[in-house]
Amino acid sequence: MRRSMKLGIAVKPESLRRVTRLLTYAARRGVDLSVPAKQAAHYMHESVIRNFEEEGRPQKWKPWTPKYAAWRRRIGKPRPILFLAARVSTPRSRTRKQRVYAGLLKRSITVRGEQVGPFITLLSTSTPYAAAHQFGTERLPARPFFVFQEEDVPQIEMIFKAHIDRVLGEGGAYER
Repeated sequence: MRRSMKLGIAVKPESLRRVTRLLTYAARRGVDLSVPAKQAAHYMHESVIRNFEEEGRPQKWKPWTPKYAAWRRRIGKPRPILFLAARVSTPRSRTRKQRVYAGLLKRSITVRGEQVGPFITLLSTSTPYAAAHQFGTERLPARPFFVFQEEDVPQIEMIFKAHIDRVLGEGGAYER
């Protein structure tokens, strides 16, 4: 059974305070945030996909170990870091194991954009090893891919602020 995983997103404290104030303002006035949450989710999805394409932002992910990198070159699969090899089940009659270089983690990022009570879920993934890559393990360095970039905060804030102003009809009533 696949379970959806919700991972936290790193944001600088000052940016988090701005967004939190905005969302608190909306909650006190009973504004439904599902519409801007969906818009923000699509925006964040693009940002997270860029994290994969650039192999980490703003800080690059740790490279593979030299031994693993050499093995990848030797088998002719020098793909980006999180295009990992995954074993595929094969019938017992076959003795050779197949490997797939699929980028499943990247493709598994799902746009949610849902408001459930005081929480807003923008993105999720059902890939079982997502947390291991996001936070790292004893043997695997953290390669955080679910990361808000500071450059994303003003756009996300603008999406929510425009919706709140439109719904409340106050045209700029929200003060930072």
